[in-house]
Amino acid sequence: MIPYLEWLNPDQSGITLEKYETLSQIRFIKGRTIQPHQHEFYEMVLILRGSCRHFYRENYIPLIPGDLFLIPPHQPHAYCFCDTIEMCNCQFCREILDYESEQFISDIEYTALQKKTPARKRFQDIQAVWMDSDNRIPLKHVGNINSQGIIHLNRTEQNYIFSFFEQIFKEQSEQKFGFERMKRNLLETVLIQIKRIQMSQFEFMEHSPSWQTEMIDAVLNQIEQDIAMEYDFKEPLI
Repeated sequence: MIPYLEWLNPDQSGITLEKYETLSQIRFIKGRTIQPHQHEFYEMVLILRGSCRHFYRENYIPLIPGDLFLIPPHQPHAYCFCDTIEMCNCQFCREILDYESEQFISDIEYTALQKKTPARKRFQDIQAVWMDSDNRIPLKHVGNINSQGIIHLNRTEQNYIFSFFEQIFKEQSEQKFGFERMKRNLLETVLIQIKRIQMSQFEFMEHSPSWQTEMIDAVLNQIEQDIAMEYDFKEPLI
């Protein structure tokens, strides 16, 4: 049975923000891996620097700076890190959000945007990091790149979302009057801003595709599915 990891809960806000700047700061890590696990809360991850490999929905996906994704409760996943990583991990429970924010979560999990994201563009993003890093991700094992609901942020978008995470972390650390409500308000703002970024990216891609691009993307997706490596959660990471 895939174990459940406990929630580090510093207060009663229903939100925990963890910032990792080195591998040694990451809870539950063994060597360079976090073994297959699940949890009862949502986990939103933003990669800031470095890279890692993520196992989720039976696919093996490289993550690069600017990648943001959401893991729903009770969904097994695992990580294998390179030497360098800097990331934010925002954990929260469903009950703290109102109905409107619940809809944002649903949209982020299963977004039509990922079906519109060109496979070629994702390969180019990964290759750019690969060429500019000592911690290189093997491009031959990328799995189904659209299966994990990854939203890739450019540097401006990344810094913008990170600024809200920093505010959440500050409220969590200082615990001044009203900090729990502030954390909830900031999280809802993050979800709204992510949705806006999503919609902007979708609108851009809606107006820019060509039949040549669609044909290339279809071929690349087919090739990618053929070489995707299925991951057995009962087997240890290597």
